[in-house]
Amino acid sequence: MKRKAIPLLICLVLIIQSCKKNDTKALDNFEQKLVGSWESVELEDDGTSFSHKELMLTDQKWHLNVFAYSDIKGHYPLFHLELEGTYEITDASSTVEGSWNGTYNIDQKHLTLLTYNHEIIQGLGFEPCGLTYGERTNVSNGCSFVESVTDCAVDYDLVTIKDGMLYAGKRNPDMCMPEGRPESHGSPFKRIVEKKANTTLPSPKKEFLRDAKIELLSENLQFLEGPIWDTAKGRLIFSEVNGNVLWQWSEETGLSKYLEPSYYAGGNVFDASGHIISCQGGARRVVKIDSVGNMSVLVDTFEGKKFNSPNDAVVKSDGTIWFTDPDYGLLAVFGADADKHRELEGNYIFMYDPASNTIKMVCNSLSKPNGLAFSKDETKLYVGNSKEGDRRIMVFDVLSSNTLGKTKLVATIKSKTWGVDGLKVGEDGNLYAACGDGVNIFSPSGKLIHVISTDFEVTNLSFGSNNETLFLTGHEALYKATIKNY
Repeated sequence: MKRKAIPLLICLVLIIQSCKKNDTKALDNFEQKLVGSWESVELEDDGTSFSHKELMLTDQKWHLNVFAYSDIKGHYPLFHLELEGTYEITDASSTVEGSWNGTYNIDQKHLTLLTYNHEIIQGLGFEPCGLTYGERTNVSNGCSFVESVTDCAVDYDLVTIKDGMLYAGKRNPDMCMPEGRPESHGSPFKRIVEKKANTTLPSPKKEFLRDAKIELLSENLQFLEGPIWDTAKGRLIFSEVNGNVLWQWSEETGLSKYLEPSYYAGGNVFDASGHIISCQGGARRVVKIDSVGNMSVLVDTFEGKKFNSPNDAVVKSDGTIWFTDPDYGLLAVFGADADKHRELEGNYIFMYDPASNTIKMVCNSLSKPNGLAFSKDETKLYVGNSKEGDRRIMVFDVLSSNTLGKTKLVATIKSKTWGVDGLKVGEDGNLYAACGDGVNIFSPSGKLIHVISTDFEVTNLSFGSNNETLFLTGHEALYKATIKNY
């Protein structure tokens, strides 16, 4: 009896060892297949937002990018959440056939805010987190719904690869504990890189906002402003403020002077007759320039008082001219003594009617109004306020009486260098704003769609012959950006 039991015991041990070897080999094979980069097949509905995920795995570390959007098409970014750490695939799942149990240690969490919308930021619970738009912030200690690493240092997950797709466990709130490990799979990931990844984790950076192709057209100039496209003659006219010149540029002839002196003009706009309406900040007036360069003063006072320095203008379809009047010209000429030469108490927005030769002040509530633009249907007026510490874009209802009604905040601009300055509304109805380190593009409802990042400070902008060409002025140079129609 004993002699027969010994061979049976030996056989049982050999079978167990063989099973362990097979399990180990299967585990090794699975781990090798995991290594690489994976991404969501489509945007996932998270209940209150939609997300695109990118998972990067080496043989030891993992990095997850979560890009959250407010819409199913991914046009309106909310935030970018990054999680990283080490991981281990431990054993075969006893509850889901063909799956493996994984333990993901969470070492760090970072969050990048991708919206300016205050209501959305408040709704996400991000206000107390010390976030700044576009800046990657360490939130390992927690931020709103993002748990701290201390409270949730491990993620117990379930993972498998089937038909070339990676499936992780369906998310639930208890995955920080072993008993909270999922018992079903969530949405699939498709492989980005078919070969084994490097042992060094790939950079987590992602171009979540598409940039334009930017071409330098002319440089060594002195503070550019007011670009406008002349469709009839295929040329761009713009101001060199400090150079006291209006320039013209075209593909055929390049750069040449259009008008000198320009009286330190800033903003320019065409009226319905093709005349240039120019804000001559140095002369503290708004003028009309005809096709051969003859100039006539339209308006230079309000209630008998000189303007500060008209800055930017738009022309409504009824012929009325709307312009901002901050004190930049006074500051440039008189410096610390600017207030001694000020005749108007504040920095206002005016509406001038050439037909009746009347002017009225339509806004006195902004600290330093600058660029402005009408919506396509002219029922809204967008205005950029450029005072340092109070940089924001507002939108006003335009009333039938050519006055301004209800107003609301479109966005707060966090640029530390410049703007918000020039504004333009494209054929697509979107608002394009010069915001210092680039162009911010907003939907008509005020949601940030994209940012065209630049390595120079954008002062103003103008569309060319179509909605895919954007001319940008900077402090010292003129540029052309080729963009996609957002």
